[in-house]
Amino acid sequence: MTSASAGAVIDPVCGMTVDPAKTKFSLVHGTTTYYFCGKGCYDKFSADPERWLTRAASQPTQSLGETSTIDPVCGMTVDPAKAKLSLVHGTTTYYFCGKSCYEKFSADPERWLARANGTELGNRDLKFGEQLE
Repeated sequence: MTSASAGAVIDPVCGMTVDPAKTKFSLVHGTTTYYFCGKGCYDKFSADPERWLTRAASQPTQSLGETSTIDPVCGMTVDPAKAKLSLVHGTTTYYFCGKSCYEKFSADPERWLARANGTELGNRDLKFGEQLE
């Protein structure tokens, strides 16, 4: 479990930033509580925790700050220096983990920004980390 920002942690399966206070999915393994973005990651981890812990341990620890940002579509941590896809919207440059997130954001930036900010879109309250399709 890697800290991302105050109160946030990294999902050990997908790398997405998760707010422990908001997620429905957590699991205690050993003496550590792990938090997950959704049921899919929770199920993968609970089926074989050591696989995911070994994978997470082999990757460099990353904290948000000047060198990292959050993909506004999926919530994954992205290093702007390594991101292959970015888009300027308004006065902000957004960085993406991959083509799918880039395309979704490009098609409707306001939808994804509202979701990332936890604001209401239509008549539904959206929470960061919730999947919209």
